[in-house]
Formats: sequence, structure tokens, C-alpha cells
Amino acid sequence: MKVMIIGLGTFGVSMLESFKKDSEVDVIIVDKNEQLVEKYKEGVASASILDTMDKDALQSLPIDEVDIAICSIGDNMSASLITCLHLKELQVNRIIARASSKYHAQILEAIGIPNEDIVFPEEEVGIRLANKLINRHIINNIVLAGNHVLAEIKVKQQYLGRKLKDLKLREKYKINVVAIKYKEKSVDNEGRNVYIEKIIDVPDPDYLFTEDTVLVIVGDEEAIERFKEDY
Repeated sequence: MKVMIIGLGTFGVSMLESFKKDSEVDVIIVDKNEQLVEKYKEGVASASILDTMDKDALQSLPIDEVDIAICSIGDNMSASLITCLHLKELQVNRIIARASSKYHAQILEAIGIPNEDIVFPEEEVGIRLANKLINRHIINNIVLAGNHVLAEIKVKQQYLGRKLKDLKLREKYKINVVAIKYKEKSVDNEGRNVYIEKIIDVPDPDYLFTEDTVLVIVGDEEAIERFKEDY
């Protein structure tokens, strides 16, 4: 897969660092700031210094080879919109666009960027942090295909000593427990007490919850939310 990242701000760089960990992804970086391109060019397929508002300059890149173009320009709405418009005209397979406001997102949709391909990095980080602070027992939350979510939930104090089947997750919420994580006390080579994380990938309904039990659950997003409210 070949991915083009346009704009090397915080969001663009975070995407770049994630993609660089995958050997099957070739990354092209583009920014008009020479210093940023020089700083992040190591390990990418190609790096270009140009203004993507210039369609001819953009067209000089291997656009026809790009599977996904990520326009991470956020502080200049005009540059973002014009760049995305050029990418649409050049028939890039898929365009992911960062939006800085609801108004920005509406215009992106108007020029043909699907709603699901418009992202609000700051808003999403804020929501994730708020949920983490409100629901301290929620360790991780990952959106899967469709409306399904995978969540890691630490078992609350009042459930310690009870069995997995007591929660009746499948019966009440149609949620499946796909794994259980817990910590097992051990001793290292130097005789020190350590705790090693263990995973049970086929959970027993009679499993007794301990203080470090974490449930890995999968289900419809609405069902997961109902469980969080009741839990």
C-alpha cells in the first residue's frame, strides 16, 4: 500500500510514525516547509517540498500510484480545501482529510470527501480523554468494522470473587468476552517479586475475578455503551 501524507504538523507526523512501523506501507511525505521535510524524510519512499495548492506541482508527484492520500493540513482551511479538490480532480483512490471545524467538514463533504473520511484529531483526543477520566475502569476502546467495538474493561471492586458467567454479558447485552487478562505473581532471576501479564483466550464461564482482571469484550457499540452505563 502506498500512502501520501500532505502536511507535517502534529497529526501528519503521528500518522507518519505509525505507518513507518508497517513494512508493507510505502509513505510519501509532502510539505511546503523544507525544514519539516528534511526532518522527517528518513525511512520514507519519497519526500517532496511543494505547495499542494499548486495543482501542476501536485500532479508532478506519483499520484496514480497512491492508494490513500491524507490531507493533514489543519491551520489553513483554504489550503486544505484546495488540496483536497485537486486530489479529487486527480482521481486519488481515497482521501482522508483533517477538519479544524464543523464548517470545514461541511465544505469537505460538499467537494466529495465522505463523512467517514473526515477526521477531527483534537476533538477525538478530547473525547477519548474525557471518557477515560469519567470511566476509569475503561482501559482501551477500539472501533472495529461497522458499529462494533473492542473494549478492555477492568473488573470493578464489587465483582471480585464472582464468576464471569454472573455478568450475563451475552444474555443481557449480546456482548462476547473474547479474552481475559490478569497478572500472575512470579520471581525474576534476581529473586525479586514481579507480576507477569497473562491472557486467557478461551475464557471459562466459571473464571473467578481477581483484583487485576481485565475483560476484553466485543460487541455492538450501543450494547457496549449500555453495559458501561449499567456496570
